[in-house]
Amino acid sequence: MLFGRLQVPRQRFLRTPLVTLRVGEARLDLVPESDEPSFSMRLEPEQLGTEEEVTVELELDQVFVPRELGLDEDDRELGLRILDLRLLPRTGPA
Repeated sequence: MLFGRLQVPRQRFLRTPLVTLRVGEARLDLVPESDEPSFSMRLEPEQLGTEEEVTVELELDQVFVPRELGLDEDDRELGLRILDLRLLPRTGPA
């Protein structure tokens, strides 16, 4: 099971952002309902592959530039912050 908590400053975007998470072929689309959404993604062992490392991809459909919003002089393209991300073993029956 993949658990996570993100920081997505929704008020900075022109429209509601969409976060896409991918682990192998598994995909989860998340429309944040708060600025710090949590998520869980059930993963089967075969979806994790056979390597020691597991790749988790996070994609946000838009970015914001603080300078363009008059917030400060930061001209980086920003989107989300990962506050917590854990891959935990499944508990209970399969």
